[in-house]
Amino acid sequence: MKIQARAKMLAVVLAAATIAPACASAAPLRNLFHVHPRTTDSRICFVIYNGAYRDYAIRIAGKRYNLEPRHSLIVTAPVGTQIYAASDMRLVKNGSVLHEVTPRDESQRVVLD
Repeated sequence: MKIQARAKMLAVVLAAATIAPACASAAPLRNLFHVHPRTTDSRICFVIYNGAYRDYAIRIAGKRYNLEPRHSLIVTAPVGTQIYAASDMRLVKNGSVLHEVTPRDESQRVVLD
């Protein structure tokens, strides 16, 4: 019985010894401390909600997004980014500025009617 326990212990130690070099190379010590600290992210995350009963299209940073009625879109963009209408809306023409991202928009909801 003691021999079986020692054999199991030896198997565990051998398995750990064979895995150790792979683990050590996966996380070298030179990457443990960063010389350049992480810069702060100036992007703002907010939600755009289509409160109308028809599809709307918007353009953010040159990319077009379609919003179905009563659906929302999570947007992450830097401060100063402008959101344009990419289709005619009830009170807004195609190509008009709908919204400009500001720090106050963080975790807010922008509603399109």
